[in-house]
Amino acid sequence: MRRKCPVDAHLLWLLTLSYLALPVAIFVLGWLHLPYALIALICLAAGFFPWAKCTEKTPVTVPVWSLLVLAIGCVALCLMAGVGGYGYQDGDYFKHNAIISDLFRRDWPVAYSIEHGGSKYPAALVYYIAYYLPPALVGKIAGWEALRYALVVWTACGLFLTSLWCLRFSRGALWAPLAFLAFGGFDVLGMLLGLKVWPWMPKLWIEHRQMEWWTGFSFGNYPSHSSHLFWAPQHALAGWLIGAAVLHRIRSGTLAGCLFLAALTPLWSPLVGLGLLPIGLAGLLATRGKGTFSYSNLAAIPLLLVSGFFFAARGLPAVPFPQVPNGWNDPAPLKLAATFVLEVLPWALLLLGAAQAPKADRKIILPSILFLAILPFWRIGTFNDLMMRASLPAFTLLSFLLLQRSGNATPLWKKTALATLIAGSGGLAFDVIRHIEFNGSRATQTDFSSPANIPILPATPDLSGLLGQYLGSPKAAFFRLLARPLPAVTDAVAYNLPGPLPPPGAIASQDRLQRQLRHRLEKGDRSMDLLREYSTLCYYQGDRWDSLLALETMVNVFPDEPNARINLATLLSMSGIKAYRERAIDELDKGRRLAKDPAVFDRATENLRNELRKNP
Repeated sequence: MRRKCPVDAHLLWLLTLSYLALPVAIFVLGWLHLPYALIALICLAAGFFPWAKCTEKTPVTVPVWSLLVLAIGCVALCLMAGVGGYGYQDGDYFKHNAIISDLFRRDWPVAYSIEHGGSKYPAALVYYIAYYLPPALVGKIAGWEALRYALVVWTACGLFLTSLWCLRFSRGALWAPLAFLAFGGFDVLGMLLGLKVWPWMPKLWIEHRQMEWWTGFSFGNYPSHSSHLFWAPQHALAGWLIGAAVLHRIRSGTLAGCLFLAALTPLWSPLVGLGLLPIGLAGLLATRGKGTFSYSNLAAIPLLLVSGFFFAARGLPAVPFPQVPNGWNDPAPLKLAATFVLEVLPWALLLLGAAQAPKADRKIILPSILFLAILPFWRIGTFNDLMMRASLPAFTLLSFLLLQRSGNATPLWKKTALATLIAGSGGLAFDVIRHIEFNGSRATQTDFSSPANIPILPATPDLSGLLGQYLGSPKAAFFRLLARPLPAVTDAVAYNLPGPLPPPGAIASQDRLQRQLRHRLEKGDRSMDLLREYSTLCYYQGDRWDSLLALETMVNVFPDEPNARINLATLLSMSGIKAYRERAIDELDKGRRLAKDPAVFDRATENLRNELRKNP
């Protein structure tokens, strides 16, 4: 007889809460003065109070061997995703590696010194760092190699907890974790649409094995669950676990503990926290506010205040960092409509169209779908991180509800759901193919074998135009009143602006101009002046990917234009990605073979090699 193990909801709640609260506890002990840290720890302990009253009414059991296979699969997937530097790492890892390396090497609170205009300015790391803190603490105690192992184990534990929630919602279906990871939009159709309507974008998809940016980088996208894990595990784990715990509380008829879970979110991902707002509305509708003023929810208020003061410290008034584009998104009706139809509508029809859909579920589904429909109208960040990350809780709820519905659905609904899931699994397929193909054949962003190979955060090349998102002022209220004194810093980092800053109020007008030029490109205009203007504007807006694509298009359309290829090589060399820096030299060599005056490329190649030697 095969041994079975119960997937106990009470235990899952406790484990989820502990997983999310552990980094917050490390943060308050490492950043706050002792009296404030003790108050915050008491609030964290109070948040566990309601869970002690939960009882299991409908046990779910699975074979023990399946849990062992699931645990091994979670570790293998984390290794494939590049966690710990053991596999190919996607583009965001130059940031992940720099943050966790600084947390390992530097005293807490993490401090820097920024040199600008002949003066030095103290700065502090102000970012959502919860995901990195437990492995960083292990590293401080046991060394860098232990940190690498701990990072893999920590990420795999979060993925394993998410998989247990999948088993719980699907009533023990062993295929549920894989189905959850494959959940995504119809990006295959989106890519085909992009090839037809926006033909200047697809080269990136071919080179990097990605298919989710079919509307363009600055517009944003709705990533698949696998894409979140491979690119931004700190967002993924927070969104999945908090979404699962909140959904289970709502289905239990109470909001007790939900605000406490939300209070843990900002240090994991503030954007995921924003995405919890429609879930809170859904909870109020479904539970009629029951449990809103529980002890755990009241304990969340001091924790929210600490997070609020911490993130209010962001920014260095004395250093003029480039502004990140925020405001109304690209008002392109076709992109907005295609995003909703291909990314949201199929799952909405599956969940709302089923005759057996409970009325209580509709109170959760409708606010989530409405939120996903209006979210693309607003933009925060160069790549619209708001759209990508704030959508995660809503998509998490939709995917868990689909798993729950599969247990008692009709055969026709199950076949339709399977076909929809397969059509939306292109993101997972591309993620796996990319990491298998590129592992070993392409250099990772940084050599993660030693912290000495990783530049500190302010010195990371790809963050030069984005440092304002990561640094805060020691003069802010958080560091003056709540935080421990910042440690002394001797290694100042020189900061040079990537270009002249626009005058106040010009960001919005430049953003409009950028959209106008992009629309001309999408309509087929390939004139030299347009490509040059668009590339330059994107660069100074901090949108280096679009700038790079415009330069690549210019090189393909005008192969004998030396300045285009030299500018392309220069932009590639500024990247922290080793493969790009090597390609910069290749582009100059290619230009030399095609040029009427090879001496121009000889000088450019010599200058570039000198620069790469100075900044390896």
